[in-house]
Amino acid sequence: MMRSRLAILAVLAVSPVAVLAQGTAHDGLKIGNPVVASRPGCAPVPAGRTPTDAQRRQARDLVQRGQQAALLGDSALAREQLRQAAALDPADPDLA
Repeated sequence: MMRSRLAILAVLAVSPVAVLAQGTAHDGLKIGNPVVASRPGCAPVPAGRTPTDAQRRQARDLVQRGQQAALLGDSALAREQLRQAAALDPADPDLA
């Protein structure tokens, strides 16, 4: 009876080592972080062009016209004029 218990304990004590050795030798399994494919990122933002003073004045005029159109209820015209103003002066934080 005592021998069988010792034999079982010996098998249990050795079995995890045997399993680990078997996994690394035969399966090529590695312990550590899994390899994860990289995610595609956004394209880099190109450097913006600096608008001229004339373009800035024209953008301010378009903003004023767009605000007036919005007050009068013409949202399509207001949106279009604000879009044009943002295209003329993309560096203006108020238009962004």
